[in-house]
Amino acid sequence: MKVLNFEGFLKIYEAEGNLTAELVGDSSVANYKALTSSIKASHPGLIQGGINSYGLLKKAKAYSEVDPNARIVFVAMGSNDIYTINPTMIATVASLRNELERIFPNAEFIVVKGGWGWGGLNKFSGETDPQEMDRYYDEVWAKNGFNVMDRSQGYSAEHHTFTNPNIKAQVADMESIVRGNKELYAVASGASTKEPSEEDLEEFYDALELAANERKELEQQTPGTYVYDPLVQRIQIGLEFLGKDLPRFGADGLYGPETAESIRQFKEENSLDSPGSVFGTDDMIALISSLKNNNFAPADLGRVWKKSEELAGGNLDMSNDTDYLYYMQHQQGPAGASSLLRASQGGGQLHPSTRANSGKYLTGNMPSKEVSAQIAAAIDANDDQRAATLFLSYWRDFWNKKKSQAVSLINQPKYAEVKAAIDSVPSSLPKDFLYTVAFIESGLDPKPMSSGRYLGLFAITKENLQKKVPGGDIFNPKDNAFAAIKGMEEGINMFSRLAGNYLKGDLASRTA
Repeated sequence: MKVLNFEGFLKIYEAEGNLTAELVGDSSVANYKALTSSIKASHPGLIQGGINSYGLLKKAKAYSEVDPNARIVFVAMGSNDIYTINPTMIATVASLRNELERIFPNAEFIVVKGGWGWGGLNKFSGETDPQEMDRYYDEVWAKNGFNVMDRSQGYSAEHHTFTNPNIKAQVADMESIVRGNKELYAVASGASTKEPSEEDLEEFYDALELAANERKELEQQTPGTYVYDPLVQRIQIGLEFLGKDLPRFGADGLYGPETAESIRQFKEENSLDSPGSVFGTDDMIALISSLKNNNFAPADLGRVWKKSEELAGGNLDMSNDTDYLYYMQHQQGPAGASSLLRASQGGGQLHPSTRANSGKYLTGNMPSKEVSAQIAAAIDANDDQRAATLFLSYWRDFWNKKKSQAVSLINQPKYAEVKAAIDSVPSSLPKDFLYTVAFIESGLDPKPMSSGRYLGLFAITKENLQKKVPGGDIFNPKDNAFAAIKGMEEGINMFSRLAGNYLKGDLASRTA
């Protein structure tokens, strides 16, 4: 649960353990309720078989009860909308969000995906989630601020019952979410547009005052020990507002040299005598007093945070970076690259393996220790958008530098054989992209020195070479290029399906 929906840092004193959860929506509620006692369905006025989003909105508008105790509300909806996307549907769900916020003022909302295969839904073929359904949850629900569970009810030739194994698995996921597992649903992309309120500002001050009451003392972290601290992030926001700028990293929750200098200036200006980089009780009280005396308002809270987002690259514009996205797919794999792109655009969480252990998958080979620490801090803060943006921004700069070098080298006579080998492979992939990948992976040398499994011009494995070129030589540039390029084409096609409408231009138009 986030203190500010648009912002991503965690409540310091949020209660641990089970949270009160409710179910509302269509007939699936009865199936879910038959399988769990830990999730309530205590609002029958918001439950009805066969109901669609418009019907649920009408019920919600007529519903006068307010439930301040529910912290999670699961909304079972989708199949009765027939996964339709149009302006009316989007506006209906936006209004529904407002009504549910009135009824459940302290809750997060998570939509539970329906299924397909019966009735009007038999138009979808196959047993994997149809693209139409995925787009419906992205465009209609996520962009209206609803979180979306990853697992659907799946395919069934008949209407679902609670004996359906997918429904049993969904219930297990819901129970896990109630216990605090945040990995089983995609965070709403619409949440990032919500402006902070007086309630958000009150929580901001509550956190600082609690730290002062508990006489907490913070000290500067050292390289290799950076850990995200939500209290540090609040202090940074306060310092930024008071003119103690953090020009390189902003309010990232890490107490490094930049924050230490900002704190030094604040303590000097306010004649505070805590030693060194220590930020203690008296410093906290002075910060709170300064903020209130300078009329720190909700709009200031949002403005300072957005400035920090911009330092991380903001909402990364990938519209002119088709070849870089090709490279990201090659480097990260279709699923990993897709989750990075979607997360950077505010469209969901990173792949679970990417998020594991504070993003070691993202930070393990990161040359910049500073960026690595920021990515780990963003993931600790449950801010996958910032983590993905930091990662993609860094490697895009890396890619552009390498591309400039590769393009300047490839036409030199010494690389004629390599260029001819790459050009000989029939492919729609941009040649500059292929030259750059070969340059990154082998320095354009068909026989690079290597101690690992990945060999040759495009640094592929012998196993992958043999799949595409049986009996081929991994150090032969033509064999290597053919196998590598055909493998990249397959990966890019899969990536284009997984990333969906978060892609633009050439990549979005690719089909399997």
